[in-house]
Amino acid sequence: MLKLNRFPGLVVEEIDEEVLLYRPTTHKAIYLNSMAAAIWKLCDGTRSVKDLVDCLVTTFPEASSCIVGDVQEAIDQLLREGALIEQPSDSAQ
Repeated sequence: MLKLNRFPGLVVEEIDEEVLLYRPTTHKAIYLNSMAAAIWKLCDGTRSVKDLVDCLVTTFPEASSCIVGDVQEAIDQLLREGALIEQPSDSAQ
């Protein structure tokens, strides 16, 4: 199972519950709303997509019906933007 990790070297600016990521090598900024920021912060190399969903459903039970879609959409976008990387879990090596 793949785990998700934040791409190293990003400059992070937190504004309330939102996050602005800046990649100096490409001069690209990525804005994250509060949900995307929460997802990005949880991506520390120890969690899979399922782990993220489980964590967020526990944290935001009132939004549980849309969390799976929100998580997948945010992860897809963050991977495309280069803000996240996938890595194999220790058990897969």
